[in-house]
Amino acid sequence: MAGGGAGHMLQMVQQLRANRALLGKRKSFKDLREDYLKYAKRIHIDYKKASPEQLKLVRAQIKMHKEKELFKLLVAGAITGTIILGLFLYFASIF
Repeated sequence: MAGGGAGHMLQMVQQLRANRALLGKRKSFKDLREDYLKYAKRIHIDYKKASPEQLKLVRAQIKMHKEKELFKLLVAGAITGTIILGLFLYFASIF
């Protein structure tokens, strides 16, 4: 019997790679800091001299912006999913 389980090992390695690819990518501290600085510059706040209240405001606005982006992404996904499901059901009823 040739092979002796090499296919199982290959499958395991492929599955691990696929699972790793599904994990969300974490932003580094540098990326997060750049986001804060970019937003602070846009609303004219000196990040180094900002009060804690101003920093809380910046964080809240960044969080709200991210939530809006996520909502738009989910709505687009739902619309796309509905269209694909509708086409699938249409073509399934033809055959």
